[in-house]
Amino acid sequence: MLVATLTCSIGLAVLAYWAGTAVRGGAGSLPQHVTEPPTTVAVRHERLVESVDASGSITLPAGTPVTPLSPQLSAPGAQPVITGFPWHVGSRAHDGDVLVEVAGQPIFLLAGETPAYRDLQIGDAGKDVAELQAALIAAGFAVSDPEGIYGVSTAAAVAALYRAHGYAAPLSNTPAAGGGSSGSERRRDKPRARSERAAMVPVWSVVYVGSLPATVSALHVAIGQRLDGGSPLLDLSSGGPIADVTVEPALAETLRRGMTVWLTGSEGGPRVRGRIERVISSSSGSSSSGSEESGSSGAKEASGSQAGSKVIIAFPVNAAGLRVGVSVNASIIRVSSHHAVLVVPISAVQIGADGGEYLSVRHNGTSRRVAVRQGVSAAGNVAVTPQPGEVLRAGEEVVIPD
Repeated sequence: MLVATLTCSIGLAVLAYWAGTAVRGGAGSLPQHVTEPPTTVAVRHERLVESVDASGSITLPAGTPVTPLSPQLSAPGAQPVITGFPWHVGSRAHDGDVLVEVAGQPIFLLAGETPAYRDLQIGDAGKDVAELQAALIAAGFAVSDPEGIYGVSTAAAVAALYRAHGYAAPLSNTPAAGGGSSGSERRRDKPRARSERAAMVPVWSVVYVGSLPATVSALHVAIGQRLDGGSPLLDLSSGGPIADVTVEPALAETLRRGMTVWLTGSEGGPRVRGRIERVISSSSGSSSSGSEESGSSGAKEASGSQAGSKVIIAFPVNAAGLRVGVSVNASIIRVSSHHAVLVVPISAVQIGADGGEYLSVRHNGTSRRVAVRQGVSAAGNVAVTPQPGEVLRAGEEVVIPD
């Protein structure tokens, strides 16, 4: 009985040893003659996009100060006190708007490069008259006088400008054929004398700025203050609001002017499409926009912004939810295929002995080689296009080499 038991134990031990050597790697592993299937992933058909997320706020580019002359008030005892100032930061200013009201009298904002330097009335001529006429036409008032000649039509347009804002135009103190400046800027062939007085433009009643419409970027006065000549009333920026966001310096090196950005304001609203206008390096303050900087290139540095490189983003004026002062999230599209493409992991692309790129497509336990060329890559994936004569479909499984 003892011998039988001993023989059985030895037999079991031998059997256990044989089983251990026949199974590779111990329990749970495949037998040595069975090959593990390769790792595969499905080919996807999608738009390949890589974005950089950033946050910041909506602000305004640095503006140009607008400074009127001291008004010459005709009412006895009138003081140059501001009685009307219809602006706030972010307001849009247009040709013919009232810049400020002083003692009940308007000062108009007009587009032009030459500052006003004299009163204008019927009979006057010169480049400043032509500038006035162009501004009146831009504001929607018809002028039929010859360019640079202040005639009856120009006077009527001036009167209409005042009337449109609820004011009476000042009138010249001399008949139509007289008064005004002398010299080369006065018409040599003066118009026929008229007995009635016509609308004139006092030198202090208009302020010319280089470009309109423009956006109010800062205010310097308020109703009730005195208007002192030489002091700015407000700043005007030729550009609209911008998004000023911050990104890590290393990421900023990959960003370029013109890249698409999707903006979402903290107050909600739809996503708004914008574009990078300028990238400012945190180390040197230099900009990637170079000599092509636009009006928003002078953007003010946002106070208290976090460390990093600044990205200035332009977007449509009056975009919903993106008013000045609002916090904003930006998704900067760094790489995009622009349309749906065949996408695989970069690690799936193999190099053949001939140096050509290919994918190993797996189907029913067999593999076939598909020659491809690579396109844009993002986030570890790459767009691939089959070479002529090759076939690759979305959903097919491609091998990820070990």
